[in-house]
Amino acid sequence: MTIINRPDMLAISNCGSLRPRIPRVSLRVRRKVLLRLFLVTTLAGFGFGNSVRGGEAEVKLASFAVRAREIFAAAQKRHLAEPTNAVAAWEFARACFDRAEFATNDTERVIIADQGIAACRRLLERQTGSAPAHYYLGMNLGQLALLLRARFLVDAVSYLRLGHVFVANMTGNVVFLGFAVADAKDFSIPTSLTAIVAFLLGALAGGRLGARVGGHRGRYLTIATYVEIALVGAALIVSPLARDLDGALVRYTLIVLLALVMGFHVTPTSVDR
Repeated sequence: MTIINRPDMLAISNCGSLRPRIPRVSLRVRRKVLLRLFLVTTLAGFGFGNSVRGGEAEVKLASFAVRAREIFAAAQKRHLAEPTNAVAAWEFARACFDRAEFATNDTERVIIADQGIAACRRLLERQTGSAPAHYYLGMNLGQLALLLRARFLVDAVSYLRLGHVFVANMTGNVVFLGFAVADAKDFSIPTSLTAIVAFLLGALAGGRLGARVGGHRGRYLTIATYVEIALVGAALIVSPLARDLDGALVRYTLIVLLALVMGFHVTPTSVDR
């Protein structure tokens, strides 16, 4: 009798061969899958964390702004009640700097910083050696230095030296005009109207020039540059004629010349090359 001893003839072995074969995944493929899974999970968590942190930062910033406004209002009230109090003066200047940090626009920043500058200057007239006054004077002047774009720099100078008026920011002049109508201190209806009218005339002249050039951009830029140089040069000639700018004639002349330049400068050009 012959005994069959071959494993492939056993029932168990034959049935096992009927099970589906699972393909083997190489170690390299496994590493790639795990790496991708790790990257996706990490980036998702990072993005979520950033969004959470960004939301927290916005909340903190808003709370700081509210706190700065509250401190500014309290310091201003105390300074107005005690104008000769040195501590109240430099604390108000400090509050002006902090409040200007959260200004929503350049006009607001200039107005607030100017209040701090004025408070420090008045204090330094009484106490020339006041260290806090010198420090916060520089800090508030630094707020104006943030406006280093040409037109805002010109506006900062015109606001401080030409009687609380802008020569480029007409939105601010409209606001100042409203202050002047309400009899607010240090604001003038004639200066605001003069700047607005001169700016509009400059914009009108620039638009007329652009319409007459007739499609030659180089010619337009050449003429516009010469006009702006002439107006700025006239302002430079006028300003040294008086040692100070308190004279109405010199002040209004400079307002007109600079506002004309700014209005002419912002005129959009649609001429072709």
